[in-house]
Amino acid sequence: MRSRPLIISVIGRQNAGKTTVAAHMITVWTKMGLTVGVLKHDGHAGMSDDDWEKPGSDTVRMGGAGANLTMVAGGRSTLLRTRNDDSADNPHSLLQRMKIHAQTVGQPLDVIVVEGFKSADLPKVLVVAPTDGEWLSHQSLTQVQAVVPSPLYAADKWTEGARSLLEDMLIHDCRSVSFTQKHPTVYHGDNLQDLCESLWLPYDR
Repeated sequence: MRSRPLIISVIGRQNAGKTTVAAHMITVWTKMGLTVGVLKHDGHAGMSDDDWEKPGSDTVRMGGAGANLTMVAGGRSTLLRTRNDDSADNPHSLLQRMKIHAQTVGQPLDVIVVEGFKSADLPKVLVVAPTDGEWLSHQSLTQVQAVVPSPLYAADKWTEGARSLLEDMLIHDCRSVSFTQKHPTVYHGDNLQDLCESLWLPYDR
């Protein structure tokens, strides 16, 4: 058995359905009895006011007054925010921090789902839409373990022909994507259980 946790980054173009796929995967793993954590990369943070906290809340006001670290606690939940964090764009540092925190609160993690950080050296699940061919050709993606067609497109957009074209593109045409297998498996919305099991079971041996 390998050391916990399994780390999987769900990546794709903006609005491709990454959060929908990640939430589905989290549901599956939770039903399997696993403890799951999430690291979400906000690519727009710092460009404008974020929506991480309720505008005008006490902690927002205190942060604006100069507090670097704020925590809200109550109802058996806590929310910790660090400002001026030099590690905010370093996923490996953030993952290590999450692992330590989970151990500290007595909830060691089995899986961490990362949404974003597409350029990081992490195992990945790639979410793609029917029109993502050009976007993919401009990416440099490594360690892609599986592909999930975007669930945000109607089923008729993912006809058997479209699925076949997608697989051909990924295998033969997309030189900028590095897969962990010669022929990557394409998982659809109705078999993400299979995807989650295929990622976890070999890891848990």
